[in-house]
Amino acid sequence: MKKTQIIPLLLFLFALFAIEKTHAQEPVSSNTNKAPATPQAEDDDRDDRPIFVLVTIPAEYIDGKKKFNELFIQKFKRPKGIAKNVAIDIKMSFIVEKDGSLSDIKVIKSPGFGTEEEAIYVLKQLSTWKPTQKNNQKVQDKQEITITIPPKK
Repeated sequence: MKKTQIIPLLLFLFALFAIEKTHAQEPVSSNTNKAPATPQAEDDDRDDRPIFVLVTIPAEYIDGKKKFNELFIQKFKRPKGIAKNVAIDIKMSFIVEKDGSLSDIKVIKSPGFGTEEEAIYVLKQLSTWKPTQKNNQKVQDKQEITITIPPKK
């Protein structure tokens, strides 16, 4: 392809991307009593302009990730079929509901020997979570975690 053909193509793609990005965003206003904000001239007051954001606060255990890991390891009872000098890696998925409860708990990967049942049992005990928030709205969110149970000494 010649340079004379590439440059217009790149300019077209750039313009197309800019238009799609502009249309995909919605204005968020801090004052809900006003009509939707419209773009304004450069010399107008900045506080009245729309601000385009998508804020996502991810779900997390109520006392934080570090405390969650500590409690999970503390509560987990090692099945008899797994040697004490072996670390156990368990990958799980679950839904954090709008109220912070957990649902659809599944074990994706584990060494077996009853670790799946024990991991689900422990996770159900630690089911107080802060839900995901998108634009100040609590939403359901699927989470995947990997827990490593260290070897016993």
